[in-house]
Amino acid sequence: MVGFSGDRFSCNGTTAFIWDAISPKSHMQSLAKYLTKRGAIIPAKITLTDAFAISADGITVIGTWQGTSFNFGAFVAKLR
Repeated sequence: MVGFSGDRFSCNGTTAFIWDAISPKSHMQSLAKYLTKRGAIIPAKITLTDAFAISADGITVIGTWQGTSFNFGAFVAKLR
């Protein structure tokens, strides 16, 4: 399961997360940290703000990112 946590209207913004529904006692974790541990390169000034969708097979995540200069865009991440 993927999504976002935080307040979109606060100064802190939101952060994309991932959670393993098969292991319900597992903790939510930052999607950026999850991807980085698996070899993804996410620039230091980029925050993955939302994860809107995950494919039915659980491999592809689609979401948005924001930079420190208030640039923003979309991302697609393959989990395998």
